[in-house]
Amino acid sequence: MPSKRRRSVTGRTSKLSSPARPKAVAAGVRAEPAAPRAWMRLAKVSSTAAKNDFAGLVHRVERGSATVVMRHDRPAVVMLPLEDYESLTGADARQLDELTVRFDAELAAMNAPDVWLGTKQGFMARLDRPPVSRQRKVRARAGS
Repeated sequence: MPSKRRRSVTGRTSKLSSPARPKAVAAGVRAEPAAPRAWMRLAKVSSTAAKNDFAGLVHRVERGSATVVMRHDRPAVVMLPLEDYESLTGADARQLDELTVRFDAELAAMNAPDVWLGTKQGFMARLDRPPVSRQRKVRARAGS
């Protein structure tokens, strides 16, 4: 009779499962190095140091030094000066305003009466009939 023992689970893997192994890399094929991310060029500070000297961190950021706050050696938060933030969000608003103006112009052009009539006729057309009536072929009479 098979045993009915339970799997004891600790963390994310069970004790009965095999440990995860890294994927094998083909011989002679080198992995491409990851492209450096933009935050890697910024000043870094641990979350504990940021907590303990928050006022000093705010002063450094105010002077123009964008800073990455790291938690467990991973980037958690980027602090940047207010001017940089406004320039980033302001550009999006300007682009959105330009797109809104272009969209409104296109919508007005599509709703013009002559375009609307043509669109309506296109939808009302029967697809089983040709759009233009066929003309009869004139046969050439023999002996004429």
